Amino acid sequence: MLQISRRALMLGATALMAPAVVSAQNYPMMELWFLLDASDSMFPPKYPSLSPEKGILSNFSPGPFHYEIQREGHVRALRTSEVVSALVKERVTVNVAVWAGTNSARILTPNGGIFVQAPADVEHIASIIENDGIHSALPNSLTNHYEALRFVLEQRRVLPDIRLVIDISTDAGIRPAAQAKVSRIRDQIVEVNGTINVLAVDLGSPKKLAQLNSLYDHVRSGFLLPGTYEGYFGAIFQKMLMEITAA
Repeated sequence: MLQISRRALMLGATALMAPAVVSAQNYPMMELWFLLDASDSMFPPKYPSLSPEKGILSNFSPGPFHYEIQREGHVRALRTSEVVSALVKERVTVNVAVWAGTNSARILTPNGGIFVQAPADVEHIASIIENDGIHSALPNSLTNHYEALRFVLEQRRVLPDIRLVIDISTDAGIRPAAQAKVSRIRDQIVEVNGTINVLAVDLGSPKKLAQLNSLYDHVRSGFLLPGTYEGYFGAIFQKMLMEITAA
C-alpha cells in the first residue's frame, strides 16, 4: 500500500508540473520588430527625367526599386534554415511594420505579432512581407526615425521578462533637428529591456558619412551593420542571426 501511495504522489506531482512546462514553452522570450523603410528614397525614379536647367538627371535607378531589394532580402533571409531554426529555438514573437514619415507607419502582421513555434510560422511571416502590396512610398514619405520608434513603443505587447528588439533597415540618417528626440525615445526603449539594431544601406560614401554617424545614436545598446543594395541579402541574413541569438 505504501508503494502505491508513493507512486500516486509522484504521478500527481508530475501532472501538476506538466502545465507549467507547457506554459513556459508557449511563452515568448523576445518581441522582434522588423521595420522596413518605405520612404521616398526607397523608390527612386526608374528612368531619367528632363530638366530645363540641367538636362538629363542622373538620379535614377533602372533596376528594381530599393524597397523591392529590401523586401526580397528579408524574405530570402527568413526562408534560410539558420534563421528559421533560430526563431523557433529562441521563442520569438515577430512583428513586421513599414514606416516612413509622421503617422505613416503600419503593421503588416496580425495584431500582437506572430509567435514562432514552428517553421510554418516563419513561412507565414515571409509570405506577409513578400505580398505586402507596397509599390510606392508611404504618405509623409520623408524618413522620420523618431516616428518609427514611437510607433513600436505604442504598439508593442507589454509582457514581463521579455526582450524587445527593434530591427531597422534604412538608407537615411537622423536629421540634426530630430537627434535629441531620437535620443530620448531610444533611452525609453532601453529602459524597457529594448535594443535597436540598424542595417544602414548605401551610407558608406564620404558624402553620406554624417548620415551614417547619426545612426550610431540609435544603437548604444545594439549594433549597426553597414550594407549595400548589391549585398543586401547577406547583410540582413547576418543581422537577423546576430540579433535573434544574442544573449
